[in-house]
Amino acid sequence: MRRGRRIRIAAPFLLGAAMLLAPAGGRTFGTAGHVLAATAAKPAQTRNVILITADGLRIQEIFAGMDPVIAEDEKRSGIYDLERARKLYWRDTREERRLALMPFFWGTLAPRGVVLGDKEKGSSV
Repeated sequence: MRRGRRIRIAAPFLLGAAMLLAPAGGRTFGTAGHVLAATAAKPAQTRNVILITADGLRIQEIFAGMDPVIAEDEKRSGIYDLERARKLYWRDTREERRLALMPFFWGTLAPRGVVLGDKEKGSSV
């Protein structure tokens, strides 16, 4: 993949990360989008919700990392160096595989917000 193509693919994620990590009027965001007020004198109210969607991603790889079917079949995967891809992205559990495939998303963004759509966990989004 050419460098220019990688930048275009990563741009929506970078924009989303900037929006999630940017301070909102001096406040910081905690888990599940709750606003943590600097002073706890009054209850916090969520004023803004930022929804980030992405087109062209495989939902299976977002939530489970490298697909086991693709990891086992060289012809079906279309990956020219499947052995290298397995070393980089294959792990024993789905949580480890998704972290290996999308470290910024699962290591930085997900803990600071809400990720919806994992059908294996009953999310029907």
